[in-house]
Amino acid sequence: MITHIPRLENRQANALSKLEISSEDGKPKNIQWKTLIERSIDPHEVLWLDRSSTWMDPNRMYLADGTLPTHLKQVDRVRRWSNWFIL
Repeated sequence: MITHIPRLENRQANALSKLEISSEDGKPKNIQWKTLIERSIDPHEVLWLDRSSTWMDPNRMYLADGTLPTHLKQVDRVRRWSNWFIL
């Protein structure tokens, strides 16, 4: 008896299918699958994120409250790029 398992319910098959699609030259890839028995990182470890300015900040500010940069080139870019993002 063959039972169909939807791709969303089968992580391993889903991952393998994505690897096959990503092959540029159509040749099969060597794939190694490893199931971890225990966590590979300490869940109590604290990581600090660097919140310095990034290229996304002007877009985020424009989407949040309509604030535009002071430079004319940046204004045009932010208006064009903001159509690609949702806040």
